[in-house]
Amino acid sequence: TTGYPGAATLKSLGFDSAQNQVNLNVQFSRKGTVWYNEKALVTLLPGQQNKITLSKNFKPLFTGTYDVLAWISHPKDKKNQNDTLRETVYVEVGKDALVTNISAPKDSQIFYYNDQLDSIQVTVLNQGRESMSQVAVNCQVFFEKAIVLNDQKQVDLNSGESKVVVFYPNKTWLTRGKGKVICETNHLGDQNIANDSLVRNFEVRSKRDLVINLIDSPSIGGSYVTGKSMWPQVKIANTGDDSSVISQNLKVEIYSDKINGNLVYSDQLSYPELGPTNQFTATAVQAFKPQTMGVYWIRAFALNNTDENSANDTLSGSFQVLVNSVINPSKIKVIAYPNPSRNCEFTLLSSEMLESFRVFSSTGQEVARFEHISAPLLNFTIKTSGLYFLRSTTASGSQIFTNIAVE
Repeated sequence: TTGYPGAATLKSLGFDSAQNQVNLNVQFSRKGTVWYNEKALVTLLPGQQNKITLSKNFKPLFTGTYDVLAWISHPKDKKNQNDTLRETVYVEVGKDALVTNISAPKDSQIFYYNDQLDSIQVTVLNQGRESMSQVAVNCQVFFEKAIVLNDQKQVDLNSGESKVVVFYPNKTWLTRGKGKVICETNHLGDQNIANDSLVRNFEVRSKRDLVINLIDSPSIGGSYVTGKSMWPQVKIANTGDDSSVISQNLKVEIYSDKINGNLVYSDQLSYPELGPTNQFTATAVQAFKPQTMGVYWIRAFALNNTDENSANDTLSGSFQVLVNSVINPSKIKVIAYPNPSRNCEFTLLSSEMLESFRVFSSTGQEVARFEHISAPLLNFTIKTSGLYFLRSTTASGSQIFTNIAVE
């Protein structure tokens, strides 16, 4: 609206024949704040009554009660008890749909792992004097960079009517982060869009969260030799925000082939109570001493852990064990060239007749095998770039180990 013209009716009750010029002041205020203040200079003859329309319109920004104060001033007015008039006006809008409440989350609410946001009840109100049909109610849930919910429903609202619209995110929180819920109404006839939306912020935290960060001695992806003792170490941390991880045990298992294969080592490692952000390195009491070469699998996991996030309670992977001759000097020479190779092709040249030859990836996986070679020279190709380990067996039974790279 363009507003409402301010007007006041004035009358001169004196009997002086001269003209009187008086100052007219009109104010509209709401809750102590003046929203309209206009003045005018008015000329009146004795006994004259006149309706004065002010030049500036009153444009209310809010609904509710406004206090109106009008007064005149004249230096020769001898009876000023009737110079002031006070009134009250109530401002309403024709159509005004707004969101008055969101059931969940509460503002700045904290969720924890595995907490759920199943439904959101959005309360909408038409505080206007006219009915509104097909009012769109939108609800969006954002978490970090993801959109969890983006839904819209429509309602009809009579004047003064309030309704509850339900949305269903059906979200279980499994990661930390921050988010917000935005609910709003949308209608072309709405005369007050300043109050259409309501925003709630929330955060997802972890009370306690034991994390296995690293396995060492042996480490995943490492290479070791037979006959050398190692004491496994497991580095852990409590990445939770609010609670301690109680003292418990870890278990380390090593398999000779792959997980659930032949178990060749097992030990339990204790750790103390860990407060939020605390770290600890647990060391095994029993030593692991591999006797045979090959690819091994190691796994470390928490026992009887009751934190909210079990996904990071286990860490596993492979490592390889080579025969101890890899570090002993030998007169037998086996050379692969070019090394590194840019075209994936290699030539293997040995000072003794080759009988067999195997290629392993950096993770211990066998990628190639050659048997019954009976020659001092072999050409071979590896198609994928990376670091590889070669194990050559000569006619005398010696095993030679070589590293190569494909660029």
